[in-house]
Amino acid sequence: MATTENAIVASIKDRIKAAREEKQMTQAGLAKHLDISRTAVTQWEAGLTFPSYEKLIDMSKLLNRRPEWLAFGVDTPIEYRVPTNSAKVEVISFGEGAEDRKVVGTHYLDEAFVRDTLRTTDTKNLFVYVIETESFTPRFVPRDHLIIDGSVTKVGEGLHLIWNGLSAQVVNITADYANPGSVILQTTEGSTQGHAVEVSKVAVLGKVRGRMGAAL
Repeated sequence: MATTENAIVASIKDRIKAAREEKQMTQAGLAKHLDISRTAVTQWEAGLTFPSYEKLIDMSKLLNRRPEWLAFGVDTPIEYRVPTNSAKVEVISFGEGAEDRKVVGTHYLDEAFVRDTLRTTDTKNLFVYVIETESFTPRFVPRDHLIIDGSVTKVGEGLHLIWNGLSAQVVNITADYANPGSVILQTTEGSTQGHAVEVSKVAVLGKVRGRMGAAL
């Protein structure tokens, strides 16, 4: 017996294509903005695969269409309210250099969490960094959302986000008592090994304050 295709689900492909073309955006352009392959967009619009919830939200912001319309064809106005007692924190990604930064999203942190768990009341310098590759394993894995205090740009002890010359990387920094003027960088949790680096050569992007919803 043939499986009957759900008409609403099946038409996701048409709504994605319509919204994209309304913005006069190519499949390649949409893929670039969503940080995915063009093939993925082609498969969405052919009805072969469907976007994840995360990509659906990203796409709705990019194409200026409600996510419920893209997913279900529902276009009833919905009021979105910012959570009370919360602080807006930007999600930052890095390009080809430490100064090449791009805002790719926002999160809202509960003020009580910021005050009691992160131990700060200054949120203007906080940002969220999404782990892209294995970083400070095994504690962090790709897609972990870390809360970074961008006001910390000098070398200190503890978990920091640094620029390693090619990309952002989470490392643990400890003092190198045998070599004044240097610190030990560890890239793996629990490791007794690390490598000594001159303080002047460590580009600190910020100090890791916590993971989304939890302290470290």
